[in-house]
Amino acid sequence: KNVEFDQNSDMAYILIRIADNLKKLDKFDEAIETAKAAKKIALNKKSDNQSWYIEAFIAEVLFYKKDFDSALEIFSRVVDVFSLFGKDMQEVKAKFFIARILKAQDKLNESYDALSSLTEEIKIKSIEDNSFIIEVEEELIQNLELLNKEANNEEIEFRKRRIQNYQEITTVKE
Repeated sequence: KNVEFDQNSDMAYILIRIADNLKKLDKFDEAIETAKAAKKIALNKKSDNQSWYIEAFIAEVLFYKKDFDSALEIFSRVVDVFSLFGKDMQEVKAKFFIARILKAQDKLNESYDALSSLTEEIKIKSIEDNSFIIEVEEELIQNLELLNKEANNEEIEFRKRRIQNYQEITTVKE
């Protein structure tokens, strides 16, 4: 952790890969510390773009750590920056995490609204990552079921058909 790296190397990238593996092992505090070291290197390299990706990663780890308030604060900033720089995919992924945070905080209506507008934004921005679109649709179904499954049955079935269509499209592309 205390090793100084050459600023011209891509140690920030290597450290973020290590942090990602730590996250997968549920070693969230270690993942955050490693990501912070990566961010410091990125900032020293004056790589603002890379530092914002790292910031989004830290927010994601905070989400998994169930530190929802901190994650929400960071994701809100990240959304603004990615929007400003036209990073459409990163922006919608950050918004997706915001919706997941709202759901985790039992703000189901707000989460549903955020996810619904996100599906429209995905269309407008021509996001073609089918696995991500499926993930958004599955999250919407979960919200609808938690809100009131009986009243939302029609929309749940509609969303399940959409998932099936996206899965079929993905299979055809492969």
